[in-house]
Amino acid sequence: MFEIYNISAINANILISGNQNGLSEQTIRKLKSLGIDPKTVSSEIEAQKLIEEKENPKYIKTENKISSEDKKLENLYKRLKALALELGIVINENQKIPDILDKIHNKITELENKTKGSNSDFNAIKSEYESVKLSFNNIIAGKSPLLSEMDVLSQNNRAVHRL
Repeated sequence: MFEIYNISAINANILISGNQNGLSEQTIRKLKSLGIDPKTVSSEIEAQKLIEEKENPKYIKTENKISSEDKKLENLYKRLKALALELGIVINENQKIPDILDKIHNKITELENKTKGSNSDFNAIKSEYESVKLSFNNIIAGKSPLLSEMDVLSQNNRAVHRL
């Protein structure tokens, strides 16, 4: 007449708390304090891993450790390579940004003497060079991005209006 059910400690916790994912009350409180919704966790083990990851900074993924300056420098390097290619300058993979800037500057000076700055394509190239150079100098100097963008804008205006 009576049916006997095997109730383990975890099952008892589920029955008492109504918690369907098997998390202890302590784990639920900890998850909530870390800003994690307990309903998104499927097991106690998964919850413990999430808690450990949130509490210990050593679990931060290495791909997230690339600094914003490194990303900016990588972007500048790509812009410089494209500019050098447009000017017919060969760039080695191991060349540093200041060396590339010097090569481009020398080529622009050479072209400027030949064309007297009358070519609109040349002015666009020169403007891009000035923009990249200014951005690089700002990264090195540690200026704020807003000031950097304002400086780039003023350089572009000077190049367009030949001031």
